[in-house]
Amino acid sequence: MSVLLIITDGMADEPIALLNHQTPLEVALKPNLDTIARLGQNGLLRTTPEGWEVGSDVACLSILGYDVNKHYPARSVLEAAQMDITINEEELVMRCNLITLEDDKISSFTADHISSAEAKVLIDALNVELKSEFVKFYTGNSYRHILKINQFSRMLKCILPHNHIDADKSCLYIQSSDKDDKSLIYTLNQLIDQAQTVLANHPINQARISRGLSQPMPLAYGHQVEPQLYLL
Repeated sequence: MSVLLIITDGMADEPIALLNHQTPLEVALKPNLDTIARLGQNGLLRTTPEGWEVGSDVACLSILGYDVNKHYPARSVLEAAQMDITINEEELVMRCNLITLEDDKISSFTADHISSAEAKVLIDALNVELKSEFVKFYTGNSYRHILKINQFSRMLKCILPHNHIDADKSCLYIQSSDKDDKSLIYTLNQLIDQAQTVLANHPINQARISRGLSQPMPLAYGHQVEPQLYLL
């Protein structure tokens, strides 16, 4: 039996004052969705297990039947796999998204939905200046990219930028509960500062500023917790 599973991730949105405190979904004309709801079965489903931060990676895996307490490779690993990036047991992959700051506060977790073409130029510039035997940047799409590090750790603590809009940039720095990660933490946080410096005067960013946009900076976050995702 074939099944079509459509996950409308985030479509419900939030109530908006300009819409009389209704959500965009409530206001939208959606006859086909209304028909499916009327003829089908409706209910509530908890997609994020207790103790987990709400996120589409955890929720989608749960919907597909995975127990994320046993089999959660982290979104960075899933995105790296989609990009055909190989990872061995001694390496760490992190999401390396381009974000923007205004007045030292996070203003956009998508770098104003930067184009893939612009992003590629910026990621290439980071590799030219900062790539080493220890770190390498991989270009993805739009604001989503990958950083691979030649050292593994399970104890890194990183923020999710989309949950910290308007937060001070100090929250971007990575922490760890493992004292053995001291050197790794120093290197990663230094990399954040160095990358911001590399991109500050890049022509792509100067052109964005002239268009009234903020300049992107890379933020590395998230890491693998399990080496692989088992097939059900």
